[in-house]
Amino acid sequence: MFLGDSQSQSGLGEIIDSSLRERGIEVFSVVAGASTPYHWLDAYREMPSYNGYWQKTPIMEKERAHVSAVPKLEKMVEYFAPDCVVVQTGVNLYATLRSRRQTRAENVAEIENVMGELAEAINKAGAKPFWILPPHCHELRYHISMQKQMQDSLEKGVSGFEGSVFRSLDVTSYDHSFPQRDGVHLPKEDAQAWAEMILPVLTDYLDSLAPHQQPEQEMITKAIPSMIPHEPLLQREVADGESTTIAAAPIPSPPQPTELAATTSPQSGAQEIVMEIPISPQPIEIAAAAISPPEPEPESIAKPEAEPAKPEDAPPTTAQPSEEMSEAAPTEDTAAPAITIAQPVPTPEPPANLDLDLRLLAKSEVDKETITGEGNILAVFEYAVVKDKLGNYPYDRVRVAHGIVFGNRFTSAAKRPVGSTISLRLAPKANYHVLREWRLEDDLEPAEDMPIYTPRLD
Repeated sequence: MFLGDSQSQSGLGEIIDSSLRERGIEVFSVVAGASTPYHWLDAYREMPSYNGYWQKTPIMEKERAHVSAVPKLEKMVEYFAPDCVVVQTGVNLYATLRSRRQTRAENVAEIENVMGELAEAINKAGAKPFWILPPHCHELRYHISMQKQMQDSLEKGVSGFEGSVFRSLDVTSYDHSFPQRDGVHLPKEDAQAWAEMILPVLTDYLDSLAPHQQPEQEMITKAIPSMIPHEPLLQREVADGESTTIAAAPIPSPPQPTELAATTSPQSGAQEIVMEIPISPQPIEIAAAAISPPEPEPESIAKPEAEPAKPEDAPPTTAQPSEEMSEAAPTEDTAAPAITIAQPVPTPEPPANLDLDLRLLAKSEVDKETITGEGNILAVFEYAVVKDKLGNYPYDRVRVAHGIVFGNRFTSAAKRPVGSTISLRLAPKANYHVLREWRLEDDLEPAEDMPIYTPRLD
């Protein structure tokens, strides 16, 4: 399984994913922009990603501009039962390392602790992690001493657990202009070179794990779900050597059914029927479809050799249906089992346009000494909503990224006092790609569930 943040969106994730598939490895990739270990861990609340989302499994692929909740690691390892979890992470923890809410020593301890939690969750699931630490950033963006401290803190956090670490800072170099570029994300050609350095180390590590091989003719039942929270799941059954695959994709929107499409499984060579079903407010029953020959009787299926007993906390080798899904066993009177899916209510997306009267509650500060050479800087302010003129914003607070430095000079927004009021027309910051090149200062209390807006640029 491969997990990544926006560093994986510039080519790294796709290269690693496709290279492993070419070696015949079954890969499950999930990449969420702006993600941190807090996004992946079940101990923390669901958090959105507004910076791009990409997911690829052996039978499906999807890409979205944003998701309302990043899937949790514990749920994914339960379904996918991976031998190895490759985790590319760390760059979004610079905000934690630089936070002024606590001392630098406390920030370092927080990073080490959350990395340890992530490593523990992977080991507890019976998998081994392979950590890809952040590459070199422009040293006007993050001083080299801070980058070294970040790498050391990330590595120390996972050092007490099984796994392997790739220290990207030691072998990469950010040689591009800043602030014309953001100073963090490597362009595609550099990301490819980075991936080519990682792959030999990663493949050697995977070879050392000697993953368990499924014996021929074993019936494998595995859920291949969307994994995005609040999306229904269906069950896939695969009989090695038999063309009896049953598969279904996650329920899409808009609610219009699509035609059935037959594909061929890259693992078993079996044909698969992929069916998309519209969302319904009531639970629905879907009869599983199969291509001949019919599924053999249970006693006719070759049984694998008995495996050694596993610890009680080890994950099952096959994923079980979730509580929202139950499967009726086939009988002589039924041609195929039925799957009942409870339809959850999807989380609403943030409004695209706001018109608000606001009162400033808090703002991120930038030291004058740090702006030399930066060019343009955004800072995140938090406001209380006094009046919602369009009536479409459901919260009482909003966070806004203001341009407080332009052309190495402070703007009037930087001088705005806490407690002052203002009327603003806002749009999601993610709408404006040009702002991705600006340095972003955000030392407010973490609130990953609050999207960042910016004054409309029309």
